[in-house]
Amino acid sequence: MAITAKKEVKVRPVRMDVRLANDVEKLARKTFRSQNDIAVIAMRKYLYENRRFFIEDMIDDCIFREIEPTITVRKESAAVSYGVIGITADKTKNPDVYHIKTVVRNKEGEYIFSDVHDINITGKNDDWKCYKEFVYGIAIKFINVEDDCYKDYFYDRFQYD
Repeated sequence: MAITAKKEVKVRPVRMDVRLANDVEKLARKTFRSQNDIAVIAMRKYLYENRRFFIEDMIDDCIFREIEPTITVRKESAAVSYGVIGITADKTKNPDVYHIKTVVRNKEGEYIFSDVHDINITGKNDDWKCYKEFVYGIAIKFINVEDDCYKDYFYDRFQYD
């Protein structure tokens, strides 16, 4: 017999206009769903429609989660590409400093942005933190969340079951 994990839930009271509450109640009766289910479905849809506000999370999950362990723990060169953004981190003579190239390509594969940084990854200064903020800014500017390459990430991101 399989053991299923208990789902973590948070109780959040919701204040709403009386007319809205009446409409949700009516919809719940007609669709045989609970009012809570209807509210959760609406919130999921709203989150997905506003997925551009979650680009930083996507960059953390799909780029930095891949590259950080390689350069901070194993001290090796690394390259990662996700969607239109690519990052290459090459070792330098100083073991704490990496030569990091950031590129953005359009759908045809042509470079539309390129930048190079020498980053100290020891944590003694804020180079890595500042670089991540830089990449977030690039991502927000250049990523179109409607592109096919991001659909799977955002679809999975907003599935809470």
